[in-house]
Amino acid sequence: AADALLDRAPGSVAIRADLADAAAVEGAVARAADSLDGIDVFLHAAAHADAGDAAKLAQVDADAFDRTMAINVRSAFLAVRALAPHFAAAQRGDIVFVGSIDSVKPAPSPPHYVASKAALRGLAMTFAKDLGPRNVRVNVVAPGLLDGGIAQLVPDGLRREYLKHCALKRLGRFAEVAELCAFLALENTYITGQTLAVDGAL
Repeated sequence: AADALLDRAPGSVAIRADLADAAAVEGAVARAADSLDGIDVFLHAAAHADAGDAAKLAQVDADAFDRTMAINVRSAFLAVRALAPHFAAAQRGDIVFVGSIDSVKPAPSPPHYVASKAALRGLAMTFAKDLGPRNVRVNVVAPGLLDGGIAQLVPDGLRREYLKHCALKRLGRFAEVAELCAFLALENTYITGQTLAVDGAL
């Protein structure tokens, strides 16, 4: 998704930081904002789920929960808060969060991962109301299982179940998610506060 925006929007920059570190997130965003001549698009594409994650409540400890929420949710909140004055100055903009289908439909996924992606939906709805008067739209793209990335952590049995219930009978492609992110960031004019699933009709 980030690569699609970088290709389509000359002058864009990729921000890389330790998303578990609040100060690092705020510092990286501030430096990026200072280096650009105005900001009207922000894409948050972060996903953390430990390889050992299990979909069992008793197997998730407090540290794992806190780290997942910090990377997947708090970093998005801090980044948008830091960028809000730049959007206000521009009086236009689009913010896109990359969420997960786990936050939209019941899935046997780790509870802290699902909670973090569901929290992004809440942020998008509240940010959409807050920033809407400044002509800023905020949305979430919620991919289903893709043919790479974090989906590689999904057990084979769950992958087979996904394919069994997915109407298109295949995994999604990164390019398909990237195209929707690019549309919302660069062409959208009236969609805001929404979570759009890209799951082949699960």
